[in-house]
Amino acid sequence: MINKSEYIFQRYKSYDNDRVFHELMKKKTGSEKIKMGFSMFQFASHFVISSINKKLKRNTSESEFRKTLFLRIYGKDFSSQELEEIIKVINY
Repeated sequence: MINKSEYIFQRYKSYDNDRVFHELMKKKTGSEKIKMGFSMFQFASHFVISSINKKLKRNTSESEFRKTLFLRIYGKDFSSQELEEIIKVINY
């Protein structure tokens, strides 16, 4: 359990990190920020795909892979009924 002084220090440290990050981002041009965003998206995509590949068997169909990928990214954004409808389309 974290005591009050540790909690305050962590909040301050987090705030300080946010401040430093925002100061660094202010110095970047728009195109540099776009490149950073694309790079982060590419990293996250590779990370998620690699994770799914480790969990699925090698002979998994493409539609099963797409379904797993969709559920990993958007599974909590839709109701169960909506998910069923979307998965029908993905499996087609």
